[in-house]
Amino acid sequence: MTRRLTSSLSHRSSSSDNPKRKLDENGVENLLLPKMKRHEVSAESSSGSESTRLQIFVRMMSGGKTTVIHADKNDTVEQLHHRMELKTKIPAKEQRVIYKGKQVQLEHSLSYYSIEQDSSLHLLGRMQSTEHPVAWRTVDDIMYAVFRMLRGDWFVSVNNINDILVTFFDTMPKKATCEYLEIFLNSSVPAALVMLFASPLETNKSGAKSSIKLFFASCIDLPDHQQRCFLPVVLEFFRLLRKVCPRNKLYVSCRNTLGSVLESVYSSGESRSCFLSIGDEIFPCVRELAKLMVKQLVDDDDDSGPPSPCYVQKVSSFWQPLRYSIQNQAETFTLIALPLQNNVQGKLYHIFEKLLNAMGKGMSRLESILARRGAVSAKCSHYLAILKIVSSMSELYQGGKERVARLLSSRKASFGALVLKFAKTGDDDDHQWIFEYKEATTFESRRHLAMLLFPDVEEEEEDYE
Repeated sequence: MTRRLTSSLSHRSSSSDNPKRKLDENGVENLLLPKMKRHEVSAESSSGSESTRLQIFVRMMSGGKTTVIHADKNDTVEQLHHRMELKTKIPAKEQRVIYKGKQVQLEHSLSYYSIEQDSSLHLLGRMQSTEHPVAWRTVDDIMYAVFRMLRGDWFVSVNNINDILVTFFDTMPKKATCEYLEIFLNSSVPAALVMLFASPLETNKSGAKSSIKLFFASCIDLPDHQQRCFLPVVLEFFRLLRKVCPRNKLYVSCRNTLGSVLESVYSSGESRSCFLSIGDEIFPCVRELAKLMVKQLVDDDDDSGPPSPCYVQKVSSFWQPLRYSIQNQAETFTLIALPLQNNVQGKLYHIFEKLLNAMGKGMSRLESILARRGAVSAKCSHYLAILKIVSSMSELYQGGKERVARLLSSRKASFGALVLKFAKTGDDDDHQWIFEYKEATTFESRRHLAMLLFPDVEEEEEDYE
């Protein structure tokens, strides 16, 4: 069974604090080694002259707690490894220590590397025997390159990291995609790249951005059946970037990638059970995108137009997995009653209300346009898709369907015009939901929907030939 790099570090630690693979509550700065004062640590009784005794701070690269090690300047690195083993319970042979951007070698002394009092070292895992040694070696190289860039090593560039990423994907066996990506995630590569992106140095920031976007592109390029393996990694990037830079374009790019992966996994029908544990985490995406749609729906400026089709599609890509998560938390789903609690279901209901009210304003404006021009503008082509999402949301709540029905009945002219104009044969969209509101449709729109149920005439003729 494949051993995990950072999880093995935390598992074997003598501390009760479990290192996390993501940025902590105080932000990205807490990934950096905290400055500790000498008087805060009890001195360790030992032999040797006082002038050669050292107090060293060792921190795991994955963001774990700092460990204090006492040693002598004349100790070898190998002796240091054994001291760390006593403290961390990590076997010495699996340790790799980095000081000032370089790996220290076993045979040299601490004085050889000019390790002085209160020096800060970083500890990485080194897997001697694994099922996928190439994957472990590759992610180890990525972590090492990131660490050197954070230390200001100008001999390392983003091209080094990108080349390693390309190698990672090129050497990844199709049958071991999930295992490779699990190693990538458990080695804290996403956290390291986001930490690099949060660096004040522009070269580090642009380099990390390039590497993260390269990962996203590689993810999207894979076949649908393999994208489910990317979901945990993309979700980890999403968590980190949302905490560090929620208004940055890189976060938006990550959100778009997450939506594409979720849509792919949902459409495949396989592994949907993974949605049960991530509903709370993908809800912010629905909220953010719905907010943009509402803004455009209620905007009276004709130049702005209705919501962009990409917004509608993105909301749908997150909404389907979120709905699955809510409806399958229990063996039998029952309609959610009002008043609502302050949880995802309660917050989602507020989104439902805002979208419903915004669509009411949009359809009212459409009826005014119909009265003046007698035709539906192409700008309204995605109104049906939005109404389908609103209708789907209403199915979770008591009285929800009735509220949608009342709105559509009060806007029968615009609803019927939308059906006649934009409900087409061969659409990927399923128009069956419209029949649930047949009382709100006109005779012409019902006849149009009925015709959509029949196969194309040309296809009929070909069948008889």
